[in-house]
Amino acid sequence: MWYLPLHAHIGFAGHVFLYDVRKNGSLAVVTPRSVRPRLLGVQDATVKDALGDTGIVLFRGFETAPESFHAFASRFASRFFFMPVADRASHPLAKELQTVTTGQFALNLHFENGNTPMRPDLLWFYCVRPAIADGETLVCDGVALWEALRPEAQRFFLEHEIVHRNTFPERLWRSVSGFGKEGDPLPEMTVLDIGPGTRCRLNPDRSMSIEYRTSAVGSSRFARDRRGFVGNVLPDVYADDPLPVLEDGSPLPEAVIREVDETAAGLTSRITWKAGDVLVIDNTRWLHGRRAFEDPARTILMLCAVAN
Repeated sequence: MWYLPLHAHIGFAGHVFLYDVRKNGSLAVVTPRSVRPRLLGVQDATVKDALGDTGIVLFRGFETAPESFHAFASRFASRFFFMPVADRASHPLAKELQTVTTGQFALNLHFENGNTPMRPDLLWFYCVRPAIADGETLVCDGVALWEALRPEAQRFFLEHEIVHRNTFPERLWRSVSGFGKEGDPLPEMTVLDIGPGTRCRLNPDRSMSIEYRTSAVGSSRFARDRRGFVGNVLPDVYADDPLPVLEDGSPLPEAVIREVDETAAGLTSRITWKAGDVLVIDNTRWLHGRRAFEDPARTILMLCAVAN
């Protein structure tokens, strides 16, 4: 564990907000020293520097509420995704401020929307109430994962791209892509050419089928000089979605996926939540998941952001 110099920020009415930034393993932790420590008193540069270094930052001990959480995350976002799906509930403050995936089951490591070209850059989490036991969020650094893979596995992913094929109802693809709202006139397909390796097809029921071809190896938006594993290929991620395949349609080799899964498990850390915690994750670098739990009152809100 190492410490960065004490940060000071002069805020409203001349109040001085003091906070420490320390690195605990791969996790940057920001904690206050001031009386009435406001999350909004943390400087933008502190967050951006930590994201560029570690890619994951925990803010602990600050006065936090849904309003300040949303306002703080908004400083680093050009827009938020709203996910109109049954397993997430919106907060009254803003529709994009949603619960994490509902239920008490475990979730294996994954990148949010990593099987689509509409992957958010940053994931923001706010713990309203932790589970009495278990329910930790799991995190794994894709840079460390890539470096730990055997050369044979690295060579496989460098030589083969991964293909994801999904069909999304109109409400979902419009919300995530930002192309209007459900029922609006359908856009020209050229408008929806939303990235290299992406093919879109509008269906008669106004759903959209998307084929997304991408590499499982890439660099973080916030640390472009570091290569990492960025593919959504681990088992148990695709409960209702088609499994990813290779360019020729063949399945990914089980031995390769098993190596990624076992290597990631050995590099995974747990975030043990406390009420009021805020966590930001670089979704272009870090995989996340969760442990199962039994406490139905566990409440964690999240924001999926396109970084500004």
